Amino acid sequence: MNELEHFQFLRPWWLLALPAFILFWIALRRRFAYRGWEAVCDRELLPYVLIERPARRHYVAPSLTALACLLAVLALAGPAWQKLPQPVFSSQRALVIALDLSRSMIASDIKPDRLSRARYKVADMLRLRAEGQTALLAFAGDSFVVTPLTDDVATIISQLDALHPDIMPAQGGRADLAIRMAIDLLRQGGVAAGDILVVGDEIDPDQTLAAVSAARDQGYRVSVLGIGTEAGAPIPLEEGGFLKDDSGSIVIPALNEADMREIGAGGDGIYMRMTEDDKDVTLLQEYFVEDSMSEELANTELKTDQWREEGPWLLLPLAALVSLIYRRGYLAILVLTLLPLSRPAQAFEWRDLWLREDQQAARRFDAGEHADAANLFRDPAWKGSAQYRSGEFAEAEKTLDALPDAESRYNRGNALARLGRYQEAIAEYEKALDAAPDHADAMHNKELVEKELQEQQQQQQTGGDQDKEQDQSEQQDSREGDQESADKNDKQQGEQAPQNSEQQPEGEPGEQEESNPKQAGEQEQQGKTQEHESESVGEETPGDRSEQIQASRDDLSPDEQKQATEQWLRRIPDDPGGLLRRKFLYQYQRRDTGRDSGDKAW
Repeated sequence: MNELEHFQFLRPWWLLALPAFILFWIALRRRFAYRGWEAVCDRELLPYVLIERPARRHYVAPSLTALACLLAVLALAGPAWQKLPQPVFSSQRALVIALDLSRSMIASDIKPDRLSRARYKVADMLRLRAEGQTALLAFAGDSFVVTPLTDDVATIISQLDALHPDIMPAQGGRADLAIRMAIDLLRQGGVAAGDILVVGDEIDPDQTLAAVSAARDQGYRVSVLGIGTEAGAPIPLEEGGFLKDDSGSIVIPALNEADMREIGAGGDGIYMRMTEDDKDVTLLQEYFVEDSMSEELANTELKTDQWREEGPWLLLPLAALVSLIYRRGYLAILVLTLLPLSRPAQAFEWRDLWLREDQQAARRFDAGEHADAANLFRDPAWKGSAQYRSGEFAEAEKTLDALPDAESRYNRGNALARLGRYQEAIAEYEKALDAAPDHADAMHNKELVEKELQEQQQQQQTGGDQDKEQDQSEQQDSREGDQESADKNDKQQGEQAPQNSEQQPEGEPGEQEESNPKQAGEQEQQGKTQEHESESVGEETPGDRSEQIQASRDDLSPDEQKQATEQWLRRIPDDPGGLLRRKFLYQYQRRDTGRDSGDKAW
């Protein structure tokens, strides 16, 4: 009896369908009722008028249909009268990942290199985290925040590809600074219990144990994921060769597992060496989740009552009724009756209920679907960036035209450079530098475009000089042809002249050679000039080829112009870590730059 006092419907709005089904039952009953003489004749006279009266079985079908509809509505309304106690638990344990970005992480003792494998492992671990906040730090000679505590792991994953030792303002192995920064992040986020995971290849215990003890005292555990091998490998340099120490010996950093185990034990955490499969990240994630759940469940006594829904029990008689109705074909009538009228079709997707257009655009941008992202973005800066990455340079230039900030000016300059409008691109770079004088990328690209513009102008001038030299060469060839014709005539006259002197034939060649020494000198100089030009053509450089492409742009088709521009613009580097590099450098300069980076200089 007490249970019936708590009877309620979990979804009572479904009861609004009952009047509609009652009207439907009445209409269906009238449809099956016998029409004709009953409307005009008294009930007492019907047996004498009608030969055969309809059987009452015709009223069974609408009654069964109405009963089935009633049971369906009651089941959907969710009847309930019992409460079941359920424990309340939501994991509040956070994880801060500190990734080593020192030079030793580009060693290739594991393929393709340590840093690439570390990024893969971090991405796998982030995908396994179903709940809880996560942050990402990068450290070398100092520590910096890449992403603060957040529930959006997709944002952190999108930042991983930009992480490289080149973006760090100082080299070293200060894992202790990363641990202390992780402590500050957790405390500022109000996290009472959390985990700190250091991902790297070398840790100095003498320098790091104090920070580990501080984390343990605050209630935070420190674990380590080792990347690399004990044999180690040299550190390659961009210009070729390998990194050497002060004595000239090649540096071969190795994985120091003993020190890392000491750090894990001192921080009440664990040490895990990187494996070829995902066993390492799976075990680490299970360690973080299981310990946090057991600890928090033990410390909480909060529980809530959840209603037990009894509606599914009504599906059993409903299934029996539907089977009877289906045999007589009445179910099809019911379905056709309930079908709504057609409405105009609208472009609508399920994700539109949960994500705004800018959120959908950001996800497509991160997935590399830049064209779709450009159509969804409403923010001009993001829209212009998506258009640029999708190759719509003209649209990107127009979108970014009204934005005054340095990044928008810089991006518009890149779009103009892609379109071959170098003067306008230089002007945009200058505007970006006026707004942000320390914008290194804008300064670098401005120098590249100025150099290319100067080479183009020189090529145009060189083309004019070559046309003039060609005209002079044609005139010289004409004079040489006249001279050859005159020599031929002289020879014919010499053959016709009397041969009574023996010295005259011997003297004629000498006289011809000495007759025009100035012309011979000009011919010799012309030969040297042509030889020099031939050598210059043979020693053509990539810059000369670029100049020729730009000089002959007017003679190319639009597709050929686009291809030529693409070839030149490949020289402009696409640096995804440029923003982080400037951010870290700015923070590093504001700190105490006299901070010791440790014994490790790589």
